[in-house]
Amino acid sequence: MYMNKKTVLSISFIALIICNASACSKKQSEQVEPTSNTNIPSIQLYDSVYKHRNIVVVRKGGDDGVNTFRIPGIIQTNKGTLLSVYDIRYSNSGDLPGNIDVGLSRSIDSGKTWQPMKVIIDMGFPNENNGVGDPAILFDPITKKIFVIALWSKGNRSIAGSLPGFSPDTTGQIVAGIVTGKQIGRAHV
Repeated sequence: MYMNKKTVLSISFIALIICNASACSKKQSEQVEPTSNTNIPSIQLYDSVYKHRNIVVVRKGGDDGVNTFRIPGIIQTNKGTLLSVYDIRYSNSGDLPGNIDVGLSRSIDSGKTWQPMKVIIDMGFPNENNGVGDPAILFDPITKKIFVIALWSKGNRSIAGSLPGFSPDTTGQIVAGIVTGKQIGRAHV
């Protein structure tokens, strides 16, 4: 995709913060200056004109009884809707294999507020050894389709336990799908 200067600047205005409870001690939407002294991760700005950013915590550990949210991705649709995907790490902050699903959050006001989380990829039972995570999201502005891909680990078949081959019983699997309007709670994104 060709990215001109205007496109790069518009992307720099989007800050997505997903963290565990200890890393998110500031209030939502509190203005913080980008500095190493804050407990909230911040974006290092390259343009000195912008001194402050409103930081909105999209998901934090403890929300909905979930231990940790990690590996965020974000896109903006033609209509300006922001969609964020991330790992839902229910039991602990550990990687696959584990009880991990892929969640999605949606904002229609440039990221100021976010609608409730939706689970969009869940590989089913047994949860402890059948997780899916490390999602990525892509928006095709021509077809207006939203694609999400992630890694499925059936048993210990993620990075550490993956063996040669193509079967889910020997190696991690890439799963991909199209996110529908029903999944995000709206027909048009």
